[in-house]
Amino acid sequence: MKITLCGPASLHLVRGLLEDSTDLPEGYQYPLAAYLAKIYHARGHEVSLVSNVHGAAPDSRWSGQRFEIRLNPRRRVKEFVLDCYKQERKSTVRALCDLEPDIVHGQWVYDYAHAAADSGIPHL
Repeated sequence: MKITLCGPASLHLVRGLLEDSTDLPEGYQYPLAAYLAKIYHARGHEVSLVSNVHGAAPDSRWSGQRFEIRLNPRRRVKEFVLDCYKQERKSTVRALCDLEPDIVHGQWVYDYAHAAADSGIPHL
């Protein structure tokens, strides 16, 4: 099954699943999405992780065997609060539609779970 997790993630926890992680940023200090990604991967699923990170270039990608990370830029609080994460949600939806997973597991409601719902892909 192709599973995409979208949410904040402690990216250092999944470095071992990547072929090359030399320029992978730290991400957000939230381990749950990374742990879930590792569990799904260990069970044989094709897993991708989509997250928005300060300083990331649009559509940054890292990959490994049955594993991929997609990062998009995240703006500062004073910018995204005014439009309820509109740009962050749009970039997440684009990544989800491009990945075409069987299901999306969205973490955190305001930007990621709303994007999962907006994608039209089955989600939880």
